[in-house]
Amino acid sequence: MENDSLDLRRHVRAIKQGKWWFLGSILLFATLAIVYCVRHMPQYDINASLLLEDETETGGSSLKKAGGMAQMMRTFSVGGFGSASIDNEIEIVQSHDVMMRTIRTLGLNRTYLEKKGMLDREILYKTSPVMMEAPDEYFDTLSIGYQVDIHLHRGGTADVAVKKGLLKRTVAQYGNITLPLTVKSPCGNFQLLKGPLYSDTQNRHIIINVAGNASMAEYYAKEVKISQSNKKSDVISLLYADASRERGIDILNTIMKGYNDKRIERKNDKAQEEYDFYVNRINALMGELSDTEGRIESFKRSRDVNVPTMEASAYLQQSARIQMTVDSARNEIRLLEMMLGSINSVKGDELIPTFEGMKDENITQYNKMVQERTELEKSAKPNNSAMVELNNKITAAKKAVVRNVEKSISNAKHRADVISSHANQALGRFEQMPGYEREYVNLMRDRELKNELYIFLLQKKENSLLNLTSNVAPSFVIDEAYSATKPNKKKPIIVISLCLLMALLLPLLWVLWRMKRKNTVQNAYDLPREWELNTIELTGKKGENHIKDVRAVLMQRNRKKVLVAPFNHEAKDIVNELVTSFGNIEQPCRIFTVNDTDQLLVGNLCDEINQTAENGEFALVELPVDCNLNEIADLLTDDNTMLALVLDKGVTKRKQFMQAVENITPDNHITIV
Repeated sequence: MENDSLDLRRHVRAIKQGKWWFLGSILLFATLAIVYCVRHMPQYDINASLLLEDETETGGSSLKKAGGMAQMMRTFSVGGFGSASIDNEIEIVQSHDVMMRTIRTLGLNRTYLEKKGMLDREILYKTSPVMMEAPDEYFDTLSIGYQVDIHLHRGGTADVAVKKGLLKRTVAQYGNITLPLTVKSPCGNFQLLKGPLYSDTQNRHIIINVAGNASMAEYYAKEVKISQSNKKSDVISLLYADASRERGIDILNTIMKGYNDKRIERKNDKAQEEYDFYVNRINALMGELSDTEGRIESFKRSRDVNVPTMEASAYLQQSARIQMTVDSARNEIRLLEMMLGSINSVKGDELIPTFEGMKDENITQYNKMVQERTELEKSAKPNNSAMVELNNKITAAKKAVVRNVEKSISNAKHRADVISSHANQALGRFEQMPGYEREYVNLMRDRELKNELYIFLLQKKENSLLNLTSNVAPSFVIDEAYSATKPNKKKPIIVISLCLLMALLLPLLWVLWRMKRKNTVQNAYDLPREWELNTIELTGKKGENHIKDVRAVLMQRNRKKVLVAPFNHEAKDIVNELVTSFGNIEQPCRIFTVNDTDQLLVGNLCDEINQTAENGEFALVELPVDCNLNEIADLLTDDNTMLALVLDKGVTKRKQFMQAVENITPDNHITIV
């Protein structure tokens, strides 16, 4: 029957009861907020921005080649044309290496402060009268930070203490010393030197906070806000808040310079690697190219060719010309054979015919002598000595002609054979040319490829050399670091708001937790709604509620048998007060005390109680403390019986009450708190 519904009255009551907790919490957190605001040094926003100009690194050139659609896709960060490359550059800007360079360059591993009072501090950036010096390796290996507390006195003396840990435990101390000083401590050895602004005319309290380079790099990587200006640009914005304007400006400028230096170093490393690769590749290619040209020379010498393509054409033309010569020689042979046949067929007085292109004096002499013989036959006899001599000459001349023709035929055949062999040789060379040409083309292709590769490598080598010797920054600093004119109020406002929130929230949680933990009945509304309506609170304050109200309810309902069930403590006081109140109005009333609920069911006491109620008197039956009400549940169904539950304010548990009345209906009862 426990009702866990939200009742704001209980919470408001708990808050009112815990008002001193609220007041104390507000005073505490207000004090903390005031101390913070007093101790908090004003923070100035430092801004800077740089434009990425190296298109090769940022992907700008590829984006331009991609066209307008890619530009639109980049605008909406779709298709891989978003700010991925800018994000890469942002990662480099806030990388551990860039931050380490900044720490080493500016000496941010040492923070100089001057304490001017309990709450007043001032950062001494480049103005400290005392300088701490140690090797760079010291700060690289320093894992735990510490504080150097220096009190400078008039006259040039000083007190030095090295403190470590959250509680500022002193691990080394020097008194009444003069600077410079070599400090030997568990944190390491270092030197304290006089700075340019050192003066021994006044007392000053200088604090040096010392930390390792790695831890400071991690700190500044979180504190410096680096982001893309907007998705449509290649601009990176840097924001940092610092109590020292000059230090904040130097930090952002050094970070941008460190980024450019890192980019230049990366470019130079890549250019040097490329240059070395191209030099080695060119040297190797020179050997390969020399080997290829040697093979081309060997090919030309062994194949006896210069340019197979041109020589193949020449051999083809030569073969055609030789074939024409062979055909001409064969025609000449046939002509000579015809001449020989004609000469052999010549008889007696017939003349030997002359052939065009054939000049032989023997034929002319022969024909002339035949004509002379014909004339001589007209006047001389056959056995004439002149005739005989002339016939002999004619016969000899004919033989000479035949011999000359046969010799010409033999020469022509020999010449035709020679020319034919030359034609065969030319044709054979021509037939070999395709194979030679394939070998030659392969060799020339190899040489051309190596030549082109050689030229390409030379160009790349020169580009790498130009890249190596060029130290142009890959980004353009649009705005060097600049400081806002007024300090940033955001952090104090946040702290004050948090203090106000905690001042209200913590006591609220505390009082609600106490209310939930205690969970007692203090007012009527601590009971379930159906029981609250019949509840009377005896506050005891100025008589707001009194025992008369209880008497009035009992008389109004006219139920003579009243079972008084106390929780936690006996209800004798309330029962006695009721008897006295009834007596004041001359209303008969009797008190019955039972030790066991069985006495209400049977026995003389039960009969006496019932008889008293039947006589018109009020029978006030005082039940034992924390009795089991379920045992008398049947009695409560009687129209003349009423249950009065007596609860101790702030003592009776709500859960205890609800468990006790779990099986009791809220009719015919009254609850007294």
